[in-house]
Order: sequence, then C-alpha cells, then structure tokens
Amino acid sequence: NNNNNNNTTGSTSPSGHTATNGIPNGAGGSVGSGKSPQEEVFDGTMRVGFVLRRQDSDSMRLEIEWLGGYWKLPPMQQSQATPSDLRPSDSDTSLEEARARIVSSFNTEEKRTAVVQAEQLQEVYTALTPAIPRLFEVQNMNVRELSSSYQNDLNFRAFAMTRCAAAMRVNSNVRNCTHTLRQAKTFVKLPPRGAEDLPERAVLSYIHRSIGVNYAMLLEWAQALKYQKEAIQLLPTNASAYYLKGIVLQELGHWEEAVDCHLNAFALDPDFRSPLMSLGECWTRLGRFGEAIKACRLCLRLQPDAPVAQFNMGQAIYQELRAKQFAGSWNSEALRERRAQAKRCFEVARTAFPKIWTDDETAMLRYFEEEPPLCDQLPIQSVRSWKAYGWRP
Repeated sequence: NNNNNNNTTGSTSPSGHTATNGIPNGAGGSVGSGKSPQEEVFDGTMRVGFVLRRQDSDSMRLEIEWLGGYWKLPPMQQSQATPSDLRPSDSDTSLEEARARIVSSFNTEEKRTAVVQAEQLQEVYTALTPAIPRLFEVQNMNVRELSSSYQNDLNFRAFAMTRCAAAMRVNSNVRNCTHTLRQAKTFVKLPPRGAEDLPERAVLSYIHRSIGVNYAMLLEWAQALKYQKEAIQLLPTNASAYYLKGIVLQELGHWEEAVDCHLNAFALDPDFRSPLMSLGECWTRLGRFGEAIKACRLCLRLQPDAPVAQFNMGQAIYQELRAKQFAGSWNSEALRERRAQAKRCFEVARTAFPKIWTDDETAMLRYFEEEPPLCDQLPIQSVRSWKAYGWRP
C-alpha cells in the first residue's frame, strides 16, 4: 500500500476475504496437488497476492494487478509419495503424524512452501480477475438492507444477518446484536419431519451459538449454557458450540463436563486451538497434570507463540512438581529439562501479557529460578486462570 486511497493490497482465494488493519486481505487458497522443484509430492493450498487500484480518483471502479503466489505445504515432508501413500494405513502411524503429512498448515515453526507453475497461477488469475474487484466495489450492507434481501434464499439471509450481528458484538453492542439474531431466526423455517433440513439446522445452530455468546459476555451463564446446548442439538458437528459450552461449564466450575466439551470441539475441528488451551486449565484444576501438559504441548505445536498455552503448561508443570506427581527420578536430567521448560513458558507468558502478570505468577516462576531443595521451601501457589476466550464470530 503506497499510503494513498487508490491502492489496496491483499491476498485472496475463492473462500473469501477478511480485513486486517484496514487493508483487505484473504486467508486460504485453492486446494490442489503437484510437485515441488525437489520432486516432492504434496497436497497444498495455493495462496495468491494482488493489488487493487481505482481507475481514477472519482471512480468506484477497481482494476487488479496480480503479484504472484505460492503453495502452502503440510508441515512434514512426504518425499516421493503416491496418493495411496498419503492415506494412513500403517497401524503405527498416528493420526497426528498422518495429518502433518497431508494437511497444509502454517501452524508450525517451519513454514513450508513450493513454487506454483505459471499455468496454474494463470488459471487462478483468469477465474478471479472478474470477481475480486467487484467484491471490493460493493459497499457493505447493513442489517436493514439484509432483512429484505435474498428473497429466494431466506437461509442465506438469516446467515448474513447473523454474521452482521457478530460485528455489533465487537463494539460491545450486545443488546442490539441479540435483537438482530432473534430477527434472523424468524426467517428460518424447518421443513416437515423427514425432509432434508441440514441447511436450516446449520443456520439455526449458528444463531443459537451466537445468542449464547452474547449471554456469556453479559455473564449470564445459565442462559449462555442453554443456548449452546440448543446449538449442539441442532447441529451435533458444531465445534464452536462445544467449545463455548465448555467455557460456560468452566465458569460454573464443572471441570469434568468442560473437558468432554473441549475434547469434542477439538475432535471436530483439529485446527481449533482454543479447546486445547482450555483443556490445559481444566486438567490442571482436576489434578491431571500430565494430561494438561500434553494438551498444552499439542497447542504449542499448532501455534508456537500462544502465550496462554505457555502459561498453562508452566503452571501444570509447577502443580505437578509441587504435588510430587513427577513420574521420573527427582535427580534426573528429565526433571531438570522439565523445570527449564516451565521457566521458559512462564517467561514467554510474562513478556506477552505483563499487565495480567501478578505476584502469584512471580512466585511460581521463582520456584523454577531457585534450585532444590531451596525451591521446595517456598509457599505453594494455587491454580490461576488466564481467561482468553475465543468468541468466534
């Protein structure tokens, strides 16, 4: 962006676009397969970049210039593999390992990419060139306009109104958001029993989940729980509703039930990191420190710079050692590595969130700064909660 109002930079795909710092951006890309220059077989996601320019200062018409693209690859190399090799058939292959070889992702420290062939890029450019400028030329529709649009697709009208309502929540306008959500619900009609009703149930589940989020933001936990349960009943594959139900149960102190919800959420959406962070706290609260550490470790493999997961791991190790539940030798290298890891986790969390770092966290960190047996003479700190709830829109 050349700091004027006539240029827009971004990256995009048929899946849509978002806005970051006022600059239209796109996440995702075309899914395909091919070979890198090293003849590595892969399934990947193509990402392409573009610049939009106004044709003149008085015009709303935009023209597009393509900047290039690349393949986003899976975290683990799959050298000389055939399509049949990409299917996990070996009983010794874990789901996590298979996924790392198959699913393209940047949720690891190493970001693996490959060059896109020119003809593949041209194919994407040809398909998207007419569409991208039109996306940004159209002005945003407000709720009033949406409520009378899409006469032939009322399910989409309700979905669009729900998504628009979520934007109100960002500005703390929760009451208006709830009013819009209830209005959207009136446009969705379930068909007669036995007929195909997945589209209607999906939209209604989204609406109920969103209403539940509003009640959670108002700290009305009973109502929040009610709507998340209804969202799950309408669409049992709603990963976000399971996660949000788990959050409500955490607030109510029902840790075991919350664990079940977060496990369901992660099983339904393995890219969803928030349930793993919550599992770290829930299992620590339940005294199951080994499981808490595993959940945090997996979260950090997906997002190495997640401060809440760093804090939860440091705290789980702290509570494990103070409860004398460490399985290894207390004079072993494994214990020294465990203590060093916890110290690093706390230091990362403190740097990321200094405003919520308190004397209690400092006391836990001090336990790892002191050497045994001096550290064991320090007072034992209770479990702390770092709340970083992900209210998905």
